[in-house]
Amino acid sequence: MKNKIYYLSHPYTNNPEESFRFAVKWFKILREKNMNVFSPILHSHPFHKIYCKEEGISEEEANNRMKYVELDLAFMEAMKDNLILLMSYDAFDVKDGVIHWKSEGCKREYEKAKELGIPIDLAFEHFLFLI
Repeated sequence: MKNKIYYLSHPYTNNPEESFRFAVKWFKILREKNMNVFSPILHSHPFHKIYCKEEGISEEEANNRMKYVELDLAFMEAMKDNLILLMSYDAFDVKDGVIHWKSEGCKREYEKAKELGIPIDLAFEHFLFLI
């Protein structure tokens, strides 16, 4: 698994500060296990926040201009042969065997991973001890 890159998917919009802390926590834990990690919240969103502030625009307008989600999905596609999607349990609920999404961004990442045949680890926080 040393060659693999773990794409850390977690909801952002409803609670950005908590989401950032979550990403930092799990980035640290995974790196301590010598796992390579990409987190849009850590790698893309900081630029996004600065860009919004400097331009004096909303996050929605910034995303319309810069297409951050598309950038994250392009990273996923470029790395598909070495990528594993780690999907946070905060992104979804499962009822009657059906996934109900709480996060549109996580849903897009999940759908892109499925389209590309990327392995997906749902609710990875509960199973990390297996890695």
